Order: sequence, then C-alpha cells, then structure tokens
Amino acid sequence: MTRIRLLLVDDEQDLAEALTRGLEGLGYEVARVGNGEEALRYLDKDRSIDVLLLSVKTPGPGGLETLRRIKALQPLVETIILSADANVATVVEAMRLGAWDYLLKPCDLARLTATIAAAARRKRERERKILEIHMRPYLTGGEKEALIASILAG
Repeated sequence: MTRIRLLLVDDEQDLAEALTRGLEGLGYEVARVGNGEEALRYLDKDRSIDVLLLSVKTPGPGGLETLRRIKALQPLVETIILSADANVATVVEAMRLGAWDYLLKPCDLARLTATIAAAARRKRERERKILEIHMRPYLTGGEKEALIASILAG
C-alpha cells in the first residue's frame, strides 16, 4: 500500500516534534509547518498530501479559516482538526467546513492513527471514483462535472 503523506500544522513546537517523531516511527511521511499561511503555500506546491493535521488555534488565519481555504484549494485532502478544547461551536463549524474528524490534544496515538487511516482511505476512494468518471467516454462534460461535484460535496 502507498505510504500515507501527512501535513502537520501546529505552532506548539514540542508537541509537533513529538507527534512527528511518533508518526514517522509508524511509517507515515510527515511534513510540518507552523501556521495556516505556510500550510496553504505548502499545499499549493505539493499536491500529494493525503491528510492534514490542523491545530484549530494556528497563527495567521486561524484553523477554521485555514480549513475553509484548503478545501477550496485541494478539496480531496482530508483534514483532522486538533484542539486542546472541545468547544461545541468550533467542532460543528469544523465539520460543516469539511473536516474529517476533531480530536483533542494531546492525542492518543492509536486513536489518531486509526483516524488518519480512515481519512486516507476516504481520500483514495474519492480519487478512484473521480478517475472512473473521467474514464467514462459516454458521459458528457457536464455530466462528469456534476458527478464529480457530488463526490466532492459528500
């Protein structure tokens, strides 16, 4: 199976380093940036990230604004929000904006890796469906666009 590529967006240096080491030790490929603007620049250049681990309190544009902009830039990247608190309004807004899940810091590594695996499976399944749509010669361009939009919305 293809190695899962992660982008960790967190300005808490010690936690980010520990999380990176733990995930890399389990075979994940982890890139790390410290704020939302860096994440957007990184994703603009690197289209191979599977899952984004995004701190809700990231500097620059906050985590939710960063999530909104990332979903516009790369809608297939699955995002797991990381937060030190479980503010219900923030959780609801993150899910509305397209987050895959919302986990509390510090994360239990087993729960985090299970969540990452599920998010990566979903991304790859959606990529496969979009590729299949592109391969259907009997569909018009408009039909393909509508089917792809439904995949991206769901």
